[in-house]
Amino acid sequence: MNIGLELILATDLDGTFLHPDKPHEGSPLYRMVHEHREHIALIFVTGRGYESILTLLDDPAIPVPDYIIADVGATVLRRQGDGFAPILPLQDAIAAGWPGREQILTEARQIDGLHFQEVPQENRCSFVYEHDTAKQHAQALAQSLGLDHLVSAGRYFDFLPRGVSKGNSLMQLLAIEGLPTEKVLTAGDTLNDLSLMRTGLRGVVVGNAEKGLKEAVLADRQNGKAPPVYLARAAGPLGILEAIRHHAFHRMLGLTPAETSPLQGDAELVMVYHRQPFDEVTTDTGVQRSLPKSPNGILPTLLG
Repeated sequence: MNIGLELILATDLDGTFLHPDKPHEGSPLYRMVHEHREHIALIFVTGRGYESILTLLDDPAIPVPDYIIADVGATVLRRQGDGFAPILPLQDAIAAGWPGREQILTEARQIDGLHFQEVPQENRCSFVYEHDTAKQHAQALAQSLGLDHLVSAGRYFDFLPRGVSKGNSLMQLLAIEGLPTEKVLTAGDTLNDLSLMRTGLRGVVVGNAEKGLKEAVLADRQNGKAPPVYLARAAGPLGILEAIRHHAFHRMLGLTPAETSPLQGDAELVMVYHRQPFDEVTTDTGVQRSLPKSPNGILPTLLG
């Protein structure tokens, strides 16, 4: 896989690779990945469960990833044939640190304002909390169980095996698969992507990212850590395209800046008109232009 590989895009899905409000705005990025697939490896790094990702791949416009890091880093899969299989050395280590969902649910039911998310998930438990008191009790529970936790978007709380995060799972995957870290671009939009931004790899925080993630990246800069993370202006997948140009990955792919522009390839209508929008009249003073005597419907529109 490394032969000719110029970009490894390790991206969050919702709000990042997938635009939250305008699905069509992903098209320029998806086309670029499709057209240069032999030089681009794609890794989905998401809080979604594996089953939820499979339904997304029913859309032929969305490129199929080479790897999936799901459940906020707790599930790591490699593409194999028409499906995906666990990367066993890594997946086994993650599972060994997980006490099981039932133990967590039994304890978490005692916390007022903490609600389990009924979504497909493996080796983690995801909740929604209503207020800070519920969050604080959940944090204490995670500590008592010897687990890590993750808070994002001001309402989500994940119990995770110790040491598991998007960033840590990505770095282990790269090492196991022998993938070059200098070719990686990470992308995200919420605080559960902060571990990606702290890997030391090149990254992008897309324009629609939550305030907490942007503030954390800026704080890292001020503290002298200076991770190579770009704060994009554009939202979602267009922000990723913006970062591909900023980090000069377009040069590695042999593309011009225009070819990675959000506007590239997006025209829906091209008009070619065979007649001048004026008449020419010859007078004593020369050739004068005047409005046509019998304009069709296109001319008034163009002139307007």
